[in-house]
Amino acid sequence: MSSSSSNPRSKGGPSGPRPAPNFSPLGQMYANMLKQPLPASPLDAMRMRLQSKSSGGGGSSTSSGPSGTEIGAGVGALRGGYVVQKRAREQRQALNNPASVKPGSRLDALVAMRHAKYDTTGMGMKSGISAIHMTGGNFFEAQIGKYFNLEAVQTMARAHAGTFFNPSAENLSASKGEATYWGGQLRKHATTIHGTLFPVSGKGGFNPGNIAGALAPGGLRAALTATASRSALLFPVMAGIAVTGAHTGAGALVGDMVESAQNLITGKSRRE
Repeated sequence: MSSSSSNPRSKGGPSGPRPAPNFSPLGQMYANMLKQPLPASPLDAMRMRLQSKSSGGGGSSTSSGPSGTEIGAGVGALRGGYVVQKRAREQRQALNNPASVKPGSRLDALVAMRHAKYDTTGMGMKSGISAIHMTGGNFFEAQIGKYFNLEAVQTMARAHAGTFFNPSAENLSASKGEATYWGGQLRKHATTIHGTLFPVSGKGGFNPGNIAGALAPGGLRAALTATASRSALLFPVMAGIAVTGAHTGAGALVGDMVESAQNLITGKSRRE
């Protein structure tokens, strides 16, 4: 047809630099965040924003640009994604180099199930351990790795997991053993964990050792293990989404609280 000058996608293209992407203010903020060091928390991001506003860099009204809620949610989402990525990397490193893992740790429990095969109790356990580490890291890991390294548990891990409504005997036994382990840990550390908030007694009083049984009884744990034995990534992915969502929501709440406090002090409104 005509010369290449009539087609902006032809060789050479139009003269001059390409126009910048037409981001919305919130999209532009996220794009800028990805190019800069990530604030340590939504509160730090809000502090930076307020300092910019007070120095004249962000305008005189909160209506100019994204709100504090949006900024907090954006930073929270990025931080949540960072946490998930970091813990997934820790799990990969542990599985690739078992000798580097701290004995008895939650990652040691994951490593203990590293040879688990599809549809076995071990595969379901591996998925559950991965999801717990994704959400809680090494928080209150105690010596859970030792439990999963027991020869009896290793034997049960190689057995068929059963189904959600009909877990295998080995699956039930391993799951109940894990619940019993956590019950013992909670009773052992009851004073440290609960302080004086909850009395510990055998009759009528609140026994923190029962938390494990209430939150994750062996039967339910076994049912979930059976499900995860055939969809090993289901629970870790759900845990990753939950972590990111929690950071996003917390960030939005912090951002809204900080900006609302500033508006209250200055007498300004978002509707200005």
